[in-house]
Amino acid sequence: MIRATIEDSSMRLLNLSIILVTFLSCAIDKSSKDFFYNCAESSLDLSNGIRVNDSLGYFSFIMPDSSWMPKRYVGENTTGLTIGDVSSDGHFYVFNASHAYYTGEWDWEKEQANVENDFNVIETGKVHLLGQSRPLNIVRFQVDSPQTISYYISIIDTLNRSNYTLNLTTDYGEGYQSRICEMKPILESFKIHHQTKAHKSAQHTPCLSPLHRPQQKPAVKIHVSLWKPY
Repeated sequence: MIRATIEDSSMRLLNLSIILVTFLSCAIDKSSKDFFYNCAESSLDLSNGIRVNDSLGYFSFIMPDSSWMPKRYVGENTTGLTIGDVSSDGHFYVFNASHAYYTGEWDWEKEQANVENDFNVIETGKVHLLGQSRPLNIVRFQVDSPQTISYYISIIDTLNRSNYTLNLTTDYGEGYQSRICEMKPILESFKIHHQTKAHKSAQHTPCLSPLHRPQQKPAVKIHVSLWKPY
């Protein structure tokens, strides 16, 4: 049995998702390629997988099996769901999705510039998902041990003024692109559920632009134990 502990992973991914979600809904990028176009076929078989939902029922996706250990989070402005696994050779795989409401309009170019200034965005691009081309930001976290890399994708629902941020994370190092590609079936299984009045009444405070958001409280440390018997 392999055990691994990833500190702050779920909370940090959600906190960064709230920030990134304010600009990712517009296709501002440095390249026009679809990252997953050149991916080799994934070995993940979701035919017998388990569809899991966030706590408020905004979205769902399929995880391969129960060893991916879903972790749910509900905050004042967001709901999230994270799953993760560790391979036999010690590499970890994390997939996270979150929902947040938005309000107002943003200067997308300015927001993109701010995030690139605040985070180590090493590449941008596009991903084809749910019938449309979606903007992609690739962020490297050099302070992590081991270092990690996250691929952030955003979907905007203008009718319900909702943002959905998806991210795929793995340890940074040789072969990280193939590990991200391995999670492609999970990404493609993502579904947005019809929003009811109950969903909308669950909104407390709109998600603010990073230019105008209040100071965030320190994130609570969450220990996610990822394990799988071999």
